Amino acid sequence: MKTLTDTKMPGLDWHPYSWKNERSTHLPKYKNASHVNEVCEYLQGMADLVTVDSVRHLLDCLNSCAQGKSFILHSGECAELFSDSQEEIVSAKLSLSTSLRRTLEQELQKEVISIDRMAGQYAKPRSNRLEIKNGNCLLSYFGDIFNAIGFTSGDRDLLPDRMISAYRASEETIRCCKQFASTQTLDHHFVSHEALNLYYEAGLTRKANGHYFNLSTHLPWLGIRTAHTSPAHLNYLSGIANPIGIKIGPNTHPDKLIEIMRTLNPGNIENKLLLITRMGANHVNNHLPALIETVLKENLSALWICDPMHGNTETLNTKYKVRRLENILKELEDTFTIHEQCGTNLAGIHLEICWDHVTECIDDEVTEDSIPINYKAIVDPRLNPSQAHFVVRFVSELIRAREVIPLRVLRSVNVTQ
Repeated sequence: MKTLTDTKMPGLDWHPYSWKNERSTHLPKYKNASHVNEVCEYLQGMADLVTVDSVRHLLDCLNSCAQGKSFILHSGECAELFSDSQEEIVSAKLSLSTSLRRTLEQELQKEVISIDRMAGQYAKPRSNRLEIKNGNCLLSYFGDIFNAIGFTSGDRDLLPDRMISAYRASEETIRCCKQFASTQTLDHHFVSHEALNLYYEAGLTRKANGHYFNLSTHLPWLGIRTAHTSPAHLNYLSGIANPIGIKIGPNTHPDKLIEIMRTLNPGNIENKLLLITRMGANHVNNHLPALIETVLKENLSALWICDPMHGNTETLNTKYKVRRLENILKELEDTFTIHEQCGTNLAGIHLEICWDHVTECIDDEVTEDSIPINYKAIVDPRLNPSQAHFVVRFVSELIRAREVIPLRVLRSVNVTQ
């Protein structure tokens, strides 16, 4: 299999801003191009938020996950706020993810690689560009890196300087993470965010050791709608050496998935791509097997992750977006079964969680009637700590059952040299 050291830099026509020559979707348009350029130049002169060595270390950890020696827990907020970058909140988030990791490690008796959705999760693609409230129509909230959540015209203006605020908030969040890690037995800590604002991502892309690295985060990832419709985002991600997460869903055609994978990983580098499936409990059995079999047939390297959250979102009374725990568990169980039947390894899970005891996901205790009690979701509903622990224990049981009595021997993918 090919590794990062076996591959060359991207072609001479690629550079961190070559994506500007491609069509972009889900990237809100700034009015003042010269101001955007000034902000990008400012970011280019700022200190790296993560190190090249830590990105390479994550790649090594992912290789261990591919062999079944480790398991990935990719979790965190749906959307961060700049105001979250204070030690009390960061510590609360990390305390939850650390507790979940330790539960999994204790149950599975193997290392769990924790990747937190934080220190940059400030951008959100939206289905609707505009939002209407009380007869007023304004630009939608696209995350703190673009505009503010308040519903005034000033709040919703797209301001390039918010990228600098995002950098400062990420910097402070990472400082708090290091402080937390110094008090815990954490061998490593990785952060991740959706690479939606390409100006920000390009501004923090550096050339090192013959490769380009996005040093704003360890694992940039791309949402399903953007991956399907935005050549600009695919162009940018194709040129960096970081591992890359890609969301795929029931509308992802196998041929389209192969096209995306070859664009993002033309050298077929081992375990560079994390395919994060978010099918929905009612669709996973009808759509996931064909995707897995096609990737196997094409001899493409990838790690498979299950996101049981995003495909199971519904709206109550046209007001509250919720998720039902029973659907989350069903998608997890069906996904494990499908991978077992296909002879592939499910390497991890992707969860949206909240350190606070929110009432956003429905279970035996949080009913439809009790949803409003502590509903704080900015965009999408999250599991509260009790629900998150229930889910990871459920996952542990699924894994242990399959490791004790495996139905099939895992197939290894012979990647073309």
